[in-house]
Amino acid sequence: MPKTAKPTLDTFVSGLSNSVLHCRELGHVWKPLTVTWDSEARAYDRRLRCPSCRTVRVQMLSDRGHVVSNRYVYPDGYLAKGVEVGRGDRDAFRLEAIGRFLTAHADASQVA
Repeated sequence: MPKTAKPTLDTFVSGLSNSVLHCRELGHVWKPLTVTWDSEARAYDRRLRCPSCRTVRVQMLSDRGHVVSNRYVYPDGYLAKGVEVGRGDRDAFRLEAIGRFLTAHADASQVA
């Protein structure tokens, strides 16, 4: 039985929605969502959400405000499952974003 071809970085990037592509390229813009006091852990559980891609950042903060831990809850389609994405691969996200921008603006200028 043949193995399924592993998806490429370019295939993954080209399939992203604009909102997810924006965050993968430029980073998230965090907005406060919730905060609760966990008396057992003696820490704040703070949730922040990116309004663009809807990723949630879960922070545990000490009673003095020190960040004890961070974890993330990603929406479907955000993570690159089966695709190797390294630090230097952000260039692929930038090029895709630039290509989409130029295509959208070229289409708009042809209509005018």
